[in-house]
Amino acid sequence: PAVPAPAETQPLTPPKDAPAPPTGAMSWEPVRKRLLGTDIKVALQAAMELREGIEIVHTVEFPVLLSALLPAFSSILTTRTTPNPDINAPDHKLRNVVLEIICRMPSNEILRPHAPHLVAVALDILNRDFEENALLASRIIFDLYKVYRTLPQDYVQPYLDFVLNSYRTLPTSVQRNFLFPALATVPPNEVQSKSNTSLDIDAMLAGEDSSKSDKTTTTIGSMETTPQKAAATTFVATPSPTITKMVTSPVARLCPRSNSSFRVLTECPLIVMLMFQLYPKFLRSNIPGLINVMMEALALRAPPIQSIKQGNQMLDANGKRLYFSRCRELVAAQAKTLSFLTYLLRGFSNDLKPYEDRLASNVVALMSTCPREFISTRKELLVATRHLLNSEFRNGFFRHVDALLDERVLMGSHHRYSEQTILRPLGYTTLSDLVHHVRSFLTMAQMSRVVSIFARVLHDSSMTLPMSTQYTAVRTLLSILDIVFNNKERDPQIGRDILVRILRTLVDKLAALETNLVTAKKSDSNAGDGKEGEITKAESSSEASTIQGLTPSADPSESQRDLKSMIRAIIVGHKTLIWYINNYRIQREKEKLDTAPQRFGANEEVVTARLKITHTEHALIDKFIVLAFPCMKFLKEASPENENRANKIPSTPDQYRDALTYFAAAFSTLDAYDLRRTLGRRLDLLVDAITEDSMPIIVPRHLLGANAKTSFEFCTMLLDFLVERLDELIVTRPKGVYFVPPATACGVNERERLEKLSSEMDTVLARETKLNEQRSKAYLQLFERVLKSLSTFPDNERALRPHLKKLVSTSLRSSMEKSDFKIDNHCMLLRYIFRSISAGKFEESYKEILPLIPRVLNGLFRILRSTQDEVLRNVIIELLLTIPARLSSLLPHMNLLLRVITHALESMSGDLVNLGLRTLEFWVDNLNPEFLFPELSKRNHQFACLMKALSLHLRPAPYPYGLLTLRLLGKLGGKNRRVLREPIDISDVDAVNRNVAELGFDFVWTLPDKPEESADMEVDGTPPSSTTPFSLEVPIMRCFEIVKRSALCPNAEKIQRPSKRDDQSNERIAWSESDKLWEADILKTDLLAYCGDVVKETRQNQVEAAMTVLRAALTKMFVVQNFDIKKIDMKHDEKDTEEVQDRPVGKSFDMQSSSLILSAYEQDLRMVGLGLMFGCTIVEIGQETMSFTKGLLTNCFLVVSSHQMYFARIDANGSTLHRPATNKTDAT
Repeated sequence: PAVPAPAETQPLTPPKDAPAPPTGAMSWEPVRKRLLGTDIKVALQAAMELREGIEIVHTVEFPVLLSALLPAFSSILTTRTTPNPDINAPDHKLRNVVLEIICRMPSNEILRPHAPHLVAVALDILNRDFEENALLASRIIFDLYKVYRTLPQDYVQPYLDFVLNSYRTLPTSVQRNFLFPALATVPPNEVQSKSNTSLDIDAMLAGEDSSKSDKTTTTIGSMETTPQKAAATTFVATPSPTITKMVTSPVARLCPRSNSSFRVLTECPLIVMLMFQLYPKFLRSNIPGLINVMMEALALRAPPIQSIKQGNQMLDANGKRLYFSRCRELVAAQAKTLSFLTYLLRGFSNDLKPYEDRLASNVVALMSTCPREFISTRKELLVATRHLLNSEFRNGFFRHVDALLDERVLMGSHHRYSEQTILRPLGYTTLSDLVHHVRSFLTMAQMSRVVSIFARVLHDSSMTLPMSTQYTAVRTLLSILDIVFNNKERDPQIGRDILVRILRTLVDKLAALETNLVTAKKSDSNAGDGKEGEITKAESSSEASTIQGLTPSADPSESQRDLKSMIRAIIVGHKTLIWYINNYRIQREKEKLDTAPQRFGANEEVVTARLKITHTEHALIDKFIVLAFPCMKFLKEASPENENRANKIPSTPDQYRDALTYFAAAFSTLDAYDLRRTLGRRLDLLVDAITEDSMPIIVPRHLLGANAKTSFEFCTMLLDFLVERLDELIVTRPKGVYFVPPATACGVNERERLEKLSSEMDTVLARETKLNEQRSKAYLQLFERVLKSLSTFPDNERALRPHLKKLVSTSLRSSMEKSDFKIDNHCMLLRYIFRSISAGKFEESYKEILPLIPRVLNGLFRILRSTQDEVLRNVIIELLLTIPARLSSLLPHMNLLLRVITHALESMSGDLVNLGLRTLEFWVDNLNPEFLFPELSKRNHQFACLMKALSLHLRPAPYPYGLLTLRLLGKLGGKNRRVLREPIDISDVDAVNRNVAELGFDFVWTLPDKPEESADMEVDGTPPSSTTPFSLEVPIMRCFEIVKRSALCPNAEKIQRPSKRDDQSNERIAWSESDKLWEADILKTDLLAYCGDVVKETRQNQVEAAMTVLRAALTKMFVVQNFDIKKIDMKHDEKDTEEVQDRPVGKSFDMQSSSLILSAYEQDLRMVGLGLMFGCTIVEIGQETMSFTKGLLTNCFLVVSSHQMYFARIDANGSTLHRPATNKTDAT
């Protein structure tokens, strides 16, 4: 349809379908008459009063007002007034006030019937009126189409024609707006404040991720707003930054026409975008023309201010200010136009492709001409630039890299002004996108500028950049590493310096993060309770946020996620960075650039790029190691609930594990020298990390399994470190002796103070004990990883071999020196060593252990016989059967190993049974039967126990060892049946042990007889029980300690006298004459001598009593039941020695049962023997004890010599020593 006709021919009336005028509480007729009166000033006054009370439109009076005044408004805008460029003219003011009233009406269902009529009126004003009123008309059109999406499409094409005409005439408009008469200003006292809303086109760009903290720009809202929701929307005109800043600027006396106004053109792109979304059929017919005129509009620039003059007359101060205001308006319109073009990138890229280079050039030119204080416009330019960089139109920016690397072009200034706080994150993000796409074409000079810019971003002193921007800086620096490494510059040192600068930047950032994390944790721990606690917590939270570089409005969960991402990116980036620095020399040597210019007068380490890693780089890598562990611990802390909401971010344990893996991988390519200079010096930090948490064991595991070279060097380095701290495998408990400080104040309750100190000391003691246990466990884990690496890289055995003897001997000695035999770290270390080198591949290690085999076997077997701990017994059996040695080296000890195999088979533990069967089968397969079977059957009892143990495993399936046992018996070739000829021990050893009580004496307490007891006798004559049996255990250990102390300290009763005191004249009183002490003069009595006599007498009585107890215990142990030697032949004739007969009383003599009973007292018998030995050295009882000992030994000799058939002679290894048979009797 055509635009409404002029007022003289066709006045606009309300639509026919409008509802009937409702009745309200107020009468609007006087207002309508004043508006339609002949006096313009009265109408203006009425309109202004109505504008002041515009809140009435939100009440029930709105329908009445609308029906009464809307025709008057239409009449004023169409017939009663005409457009006037003079802003002070009454008719211009009246039109402006009426448009503002319409603009502020709520877009609800009451206004819906009048919406088409209002659009027609607004479109008429837009075509005929001037700037101020055209802005309000544009706003009315946008609001009505946004809320009422079903409006007729009759007014779409007329509006698009207006926009096309405005862009076509824009070159002429630029000339007109910057002419000298057009810059004539209104005096300041005539300027009235104008308010309008600048439409924000950014919200229309799909996928927009710009910063949302620009709170000064008013956003219209999403285009997807439903009519129901939009019906309640109230249009409140909020001044945009552009308009607000221009209120105090000079105002032109004559407004430009609507089609020549930059401000009106600024609002057009968003309205066009909305119409294209509502009516897509207008796209194809209008887009080509719009693209052409818009590209021409982007190329326009304001003329220089020096060229604007009239004759010799130049612009005054207000004119210059108006000139700059018009320049800002032009740039704002071009920025909105650019945003609209970026909106068209998706669907109309082919139409825009011819303008690719012009588009990039215009963007850079607009950034250069955009004023620094015009933040919102520059933000739109940056957003549009990001969209262009992420599309196929990015190639046009390659020619403008130098300009965009200048922060004055990108963000208006390189200085950090307060208004740039919002702009800087977006600017650096845009620059990061640019560098990412053009990095392959950058020179080393440009790379150096990139490193400088993003290093300043990482170490931002203003603390205004969010963590996401700093994380972007880290990614940008890491993305250029490959380009710098493969540079073709003539001087190789340039690339090396850039790599080192990036390394220093990342290490310094890691140091700042570590310091900030520690400070934040201290702030959280120091936060108290109550009101002061809340204040402290708030301050600590604010401090932590400031420390971490967060803005007050930043989301803590997102900041924490960004902080974790940054730490992880830095750790991961060091892997690549260290590799590039280490291999930079090799890369440059391949290019053979020997023509590089030589620098003189500088340090050779700095100027040469031919070194692998310099001392400075060693120091930086060392600092990285120190900082990495505390920063990586932050990755394992609990994450916010919304951190993994998209399931795109790894969980916290996975992040921590990946970071440790990348940390270890950073050192996997270093040579031996560099590895020792970096990680080798900080192994204590690795141990501390493993002590706190077991997950850092990933680092040594990765290095030991990376490659053969790294594995060997790290294995050597780690073994040197661990062997020096071998004693720390023992879990030492801190000493429980502390020096208590004196009380600092009087009146303190000493008991309470000591109890408090004792509680604190106990807490410290428990914490230190736990720390020692964890550290010992960490050392054992490292030993385990080192020894397990031998299976993957056998060459690591060369690193273990020099320490093998010390490890085995120290571990064995530590295991045997304990008072209680329990499994410990040294025992587990022996287990790891034996398992790792017992595969038969390490001949040199076997030679190292060969001299230790007798001591190891005997020591471990002693532990096996002395402990009842099932777990320790299993470990000892495994150690004895897996000792790393060739079979030929173990032949002298086969007798002992056979007993161990028997224990293994009797243990019924799956692994030990399998080990025992495999070991025995290995002997059968590899030893000559003529040698093996005599050794097996040398001791019939032992062979019988072995066969009995084997028979326990002859079970059908699914028992796993039945077939293996059957196969082993088959390999014996029937020789296992020889045991059937021998008596098999079927005695119940457990029953014997149960019958052996603790060494002690039984007593019976008998009550004295009383006469009255006879009256209480039972009917059968049995008296009531008057006896109470009880037993007392013999304190053998206590007696042994008394005798030992007296023997080692014979002069303990001597009391040292003062050197200056003369006690020769004092009377000496002996202990036996103690009665005289009551009558003697104390001052003349030698009390020291008397005390010495008391101590001596007491010690002698204690020793005699202890020896009496030891002799009684010995008598108790040697009283064998059911056996009494009646006669012993003292002649010792050879022919009679074998025929000595014993006469047992009652039953026959059972040597095995008696031996078992005596073996139960083995430890007590040892203590008694040692006590007798010490007793022989004591003067007072030495002769008596010596006689007793001689008699005992003589008796033992007689018993042994007269009963040789019950004893077997063995050597130190447990092998039986056979006497050569002299006659037939001996052979039998």
